[in-house]
Amino acid sequence: MTGDERSVGELLLDADFQARTLLLDVVGDDTPALLRTWGEVVQSAGELWAGLPQLSSSPADGATMQQLETMARGMHRHQLARNWPGPGELDQRLRGIAENFVRAAELVDGRDRARDTWPPAVRADVDAVKMRVMHTLYVAAHGVGVAVHQHIQDTEDRFGSKPSLNNRAVARGRDAAAQLEVFEQLAGAHVGTGFAKVMRGEHRHAVGADRLYQAMATWDVQAHRSIAAAPTATHLHLVARTQAFLSAATAHIMDAAVRTQQLDTDSFRHQLRPALESTHTSWNLVARRCEQIADRRDRPDVTLVRAAGELRAAITEVGYDKTAWARPSTIASRVDLDATVATLHQGIAAAVEAAVMTRDALNDRRMTGSARGIADWQHEYLDAAAANCMRAPIASWVDAGDIAHGRQVPLSRAVRAALEDLAEAVTDDSRRTMASASGIRQTVTMATAPAAPIRYKAPTPWAQPVRPQRGHTP
Repeated sequence: MTGDERSVGELLLDADFQARTLLLDVVGDDTPALLRTWGEVVQSAGELWAGLPQLSSSPADGATMQQLETMARGMHRHQLARNWPGPGELDQRLRGIAENFVRAAELVDGRDRARDTWPPAVRADVDAVKMRVMHTLYVAAHGVGVAVHQHIQDTEDRFGSKPSLNNRAVARGRDAAAQLEVFEQLAGAHVGTGFAKVMRGEHRHAVGADRLYQAMATWDVQAHRSIAAAPTATHLHLVARTQAFLSAATAHIMDAAVRTQQLDTDSFRHQLRPALESTHTSWNLVARRCEQIADRRDRPDVTLVRAAGELRAAITEVGYDKTAWARPSTIASRVDLDATVATLHQGIAAAVEAAVMTRDALNDRRMTGSARGIADWQHEYLDAAAANCMRAPIASWVDAGDIAHGRQVPLSRAVRAALEDLAEAVTDDSRRTMASASGIRQTVTMATAPAAPIRYKAPTPWAQPVRPQRGHTP
């Protein structure tokens, strides 16, 4: 995969998806990195907005975006003046959103931006792009605000609410929370109740018959290459998160095939769908733990990021409508569901190999983890054990000095054992899903004559792993 093939609309849909994912995953300790990265997100959104055709005669068209950019710059100056959160790592999730905005701005044709002869369809699509940008900022601001409030609460629980050198994050966090709340309200007011109406004008190109197949094949190959070259928690987080999304998408698209009477209802509802849901949960848990122990300074392989983005775009092209899963009838009108189910079936089989690869990588001696993230994980583990009246070892998984200095450390035996349990669970779930899918695949109703028997060929040898490309995603 030589470059990012996604359209402006697909880039923005992916940015919106990442904002929603951020909202579900943030914790208090993410706050410093989120605040350091927030200005980059708003700036890139403003540059995209400014590059779009100026089709409205109303001066209020860009007023809200200008206000939001001004607020973001003000927040940045405030943080510099008060030296909080200070220098440090950035949040890779927000950087992914910003990079999507930057790439979308590069694709926008800046010629004739003020032309007043654009056809209605173009005007409607531009309005939809602006609405998508604003909605992403609205959701992301809420996610960052949730993290800031949790950070304030965590700091008060640790140091108390009285002013001190140790809890300056309380007062300064409250300032950030107030600024983000105003930002969220302004963006939310712009989105208002007209989101669905405006998004009806969003342009949708024809769904390519082979795109999903090619995207899944490319993702499978690149995931193997990146993990083989660098088995890091950062790479495993991206792989697990993408596999979780693929499991959820497979369940929804196959459900559309069931509802349009192209798959056996009972086999899907009682066997395959529960198996897919279990696999989705297992992959999400692996992703969460890998994100927790990942080095925040580590950037994933650029090619792997692109492959994941293309896979999400290919799936949403088939199964998404605005910001939610499309109706079965809508999906059926876009693609040949028989062929699509066959493609997804291959993805279910490939997921077993991805699970085994993940298990092997978690056992690789090159794997390290964030001391602070491991400590937080152990606290959660002990709290869960206490809540369930279970005995748990109290020996620390990491050294206190490593936690204080935020070091990356080799994984201890206890951490490896916990990771191995997660890897075994996702491997077992993936195998059960493949077994369930093998049965349901035989019930597909073909509208034409039965296809000729498939002649299996010997697998093509794997290409040699390539070392990850570091740096910013173009």
